[in-house]
Amino acid sequence: MGAIQIGKFINAELLKVLPNISINPILEPENADTVDSYIVYRRISLTPDYTKDGIVGNDIVEEINIMSKAYTTGVDIAQLVRDCFELKTGSYSNTITIYQCELLPVPEESTDGVIYIQSLQFEFLTN
Repeated sequence: MGAIQIGKFINAELLKVLPNISINPILEPENADTVDSYIVYRRISLTPDYTKDGIVGNDIVEEINIMSKAYTTGVDIAQLVRDCFELKTGSYSNTITIYQCELLPVPEESTDGVIYIQSLQFEFLTN
């Protein structure tokens, strides 16, 4: 798995921690109006680290948005997501190695008080 496929890793890890929450890459689920909470994630950036010898690593920023009708539920889910990725290192599926993962500063939002958004951005340093 190349660095560009880190979304597969994120999806698999979120499903382990939150099996009853709809987890979606890039787009909201079709039933977004009928569920209490769901997650939408996307890659913000992928920057290869080049040297004279080629690519030696990648710096990837992923955004994970937790959407919830109840503020406290969204905060609880966001904490589980944070615990899932922050400071995580290691090799996964024998194809991607994460050397470092840090939470970046991000705000929380609301869509007119109907949906509360806990937005988390993680910076992954990978092979």
